[in-house]
Amino acid sequence: MLGNLRTFKVTCWQSLNDSFRANLGNIKTHAKIVEREALLSHMKDTKQHMLEAAEPSNATEADRAVINQRRKEKNQARLLSYLSTVKYEMKHRKCQRLRHGGTGAWLSKTLEFEDWALLVIERAAEEE
Repeated sequence: MLGNLRTFKVTCWQSLNDSFRANLGNIKTHAKIVEREALLSHMKDTKQHMLEAAEPSNATEADRAVINQRRKEKNQARLLSYLSTVKYEMKHRKCQRLRHGGTGAWLSKTLEFEDWALLVIERAAEEE
């Protein structure tokens, strides 16, 4: 019986480990894409600021206030467009109700999981 449990844990562990490595690669790729998009957005904003700085200096304070307000509204609309409309709180509560207490707790208590978690943390620290 104990041998079967060990075989089961090793099999599950390998599957979990392979899956996690694949997902970690996807996360790293996504992070690079986000960083690149942030840089492009910053470059675009810098170009826009340079163009606005070249505006005639005879603009009144009221004109500048209107320009600034429009800029803020555009920025806010852009930021809001990035946000998801999924109601995560409701989805999370539903998942909590479906979960059985202690599910998967055995996995995090195994030596293999602890070793793996430490290895992941060490690798992440090395990459920084």
